[in-house]
Amino acid sequence: MALSELLAVLAPPSHPRETGGAPWPEVERRLSTALPTDYKRFIETYGTGRIADFLVVLNPFTANRHIDLIDHALHDPEGMSLLKDEHPGHYRFDRFPVAGGILPFAITDNGDTFYWKTSPSPDRWPVLVYESRGPDHDLFDGPMTTVLAALLSGAVRSRIFPSGFPGPAPSFVPA
Repeated sequence: MALSELLAVLAPPSHPRETGGAPWPEVERRLSTALPTDYKRFIETYGTGRIADFLVVLNPFTANRHIDLIDHALHDPEGMSLLKDEHPGHYRFDRFPVAGGILPFAITDNGDTFYWKTSPSPDRWPVLVYESRGPDHDLFDGPMTTVLAALLSGAVRSRIFPSGFPGPAPSFVPA
């Protein structure tokens, strides 16, 4: 299971916040798509918080609209649709809910955004990391928690992130 890889490098909080209980069918109905199993397990295990004092996984159960998965999915606060319209040669991916479109699931302090490249099989969605206000991106093949574990352990690097990320001992701090 992909979550076990993340648990090996990032201890979950003893008292996670905004884990949502069990309303996943309602979230998926509102989004008109199923979500990856490892993402749901992540939210249930970690809840809302900051990873390595740098990134936040969007949560459909949070009271904070700035980190609400549903708000980001349905309203495009990072402006990806506008960037694609203005610079189609640099931004080749359509935005969810277009079939095969990208769906945001995490953001960084620098404004970078993690997206899933959607398909009919949510547990097989690859991860894209787009730089803030630019077309550079990294594509990672693997579930969200496997990609996070690889980034946090240093097994893979993203050219989008600062050289000091994730630091020597990344942690999760509930917010």
